[in-house]
Amino acid sequence: MYGPKRNHVLFLFDGFLENFGFPILALILLLGGNSSDSMMTLVIIIAVLPIKRFVEFMTTTFEINETYLIIRRGLFTKKKTEIPLSTITTVDLSQDLLFQMFKVYKIKIDNTAQANDAANQAEAKLVLKKEDALYVKQLLLSHRPEDLQEDSEPAPQERIVFDAGDFMLLGLLRSKIGYIFSVLSVLYVGGSLIDQSVDAERFIEDLLNGEAVGDISFTSAVIVILVLYLITLAFALLTNVIRYHRFTLSKKGYHLSIEYGLLQKKKYSFSLDKINGIRLKQNALMRIFKYYTMEVFVIGYGDEKEEKAQETAMLIPIAKRDRVENLLEKLLPDFELPKSLSRPQKRALPYFFLSFRFLAALLLLAGSLFTQNMIFVAGAAVLLALAAVGEVLEYKTEGLSINKKNVAVANGRFTYRTTIVKTGSIESVRCTASMLKRKKGICHIAFGFWGPKMVANPRIRNMNISDYEALTKAIEF
Repeated sequence: MYGPKRNHVLFLFDGFLENFGFPILALILLLGGNSSDSMMTLVIIIAVLPIKRFVEFMTTTFEINETYLIIRRGLFTKKKTEIPLSTITTVDLSQDLLFQMFKVYKIKIDNTAQANDAANQAEAKLVLKKEDALYVKQLLLSHRPEDLQEDSEPAPQERIVFDAGDFMLLGLLRSKIGYIFSVLSVLYVGGSLIDQSVDAERFIEDLLNGEAVGDISFTSAVIVILVLYLITLAFALLTNVIRYHRFTLSKKGYHLSIEYGLLQKKKYSFSLDKINGIRLKQNALMRIFKYYTMEVFVIGYGDEKEEKAQETAMLIPIAKRDRVENLLEKLLPDFELPKSLSRPQKRALPYFFLSFRFLAALLLLAGSLFTQNMIFVAGAAVLLALAAVGEVLEYKTEGLSINKKNVAVANGRFTYRTTIVKTGSIESVRCTASMLKRKKGICHIAFGFWGPKMVANPRIRNMNISDYEALTKAIEF
């Protein structure tokens, strides 16, 4: 149906900075020195890398027939990869600035093999002109040539666009506690460099008493922290707006497309039947203002390795509950938010404090008492308090909802998560508990479903065994 065909010539420049940036920078730095041996080594590396990429370009071809995507690679050692079209989950189209200039797309194809250790063998990446890329995308997702439209894509049945204001709101509501600690660390180190007489144990005490530490007063420290925090916040907001520029959801028949990006354009497309789960997330501020972010579980979206796990499988960036329910009804009618949840019994509360986090914080506090260092003791006490609050919050948020359509699991400490999966996609269920807990009717419940490895095994702690029994009855193995 298509091919055999070679990648577009811009394949040679894909990932140029990643592959050649460091060697070129090192060569520039060595030009001012006298290390001729090191310079010669770098010259050889810089010369070999383009040759390797060119050989890969010349020896890689792909074609698509009625059943398989076939990729052939190799110069001396030939390798043939056949990916069944029926197993393809996502087709990702992306463009950096260079690709946008020449109307070329990079296509990343993922299939169900990526849920196991064979992921690298099943992954495929192509570089094609826009017209070819759109045709290949439709071909891979439709699996039937009679459904294709070569000149244009079908008009979307539903189209939802999130604007810059949504992502600015999302950035404002996301927790920035980490930034504050980073700023405090930078301020302390900077103050120590300015005045070597600053004493580590007296630094915080003097600031809290309003006294000057070297040349740093309490007021000056607050102003510096505030300014650095605002700069960091502004940078985070700008990054969000650029990365998710014109975030658009489109439903076309049985396919869902997600498109976003300004400098790096991305477009994900997948069949609705490949989506086995969704997740709603709220941090503390989002819970106060009743906003949600929703992610989708489909292999290939949100788990791209070259992005170093920075991307999330976002479906709805930010919305109130009523809008989430409305969008689910339009886009993913197989999923619905739980109306009520079964919660742990009060007798289960003490077992939440038998977690590694709480016990480790308790031991740390006990050990700090022997140091007679008040800052160390105070820090350990704060960690213990946070651990205790976290366990109470988890007890309050744990929950399970079961029906013939969906199974929903709710949990979280400072970030509240509700995971909803199709009941029919669950492959295993387990209940773990000590003999004492079993006598009290308490156990940890976990189940596995077909999805990305990082999210495919939801778990809730210290639930009623009756909930486990209800779950096993609802599943059709």
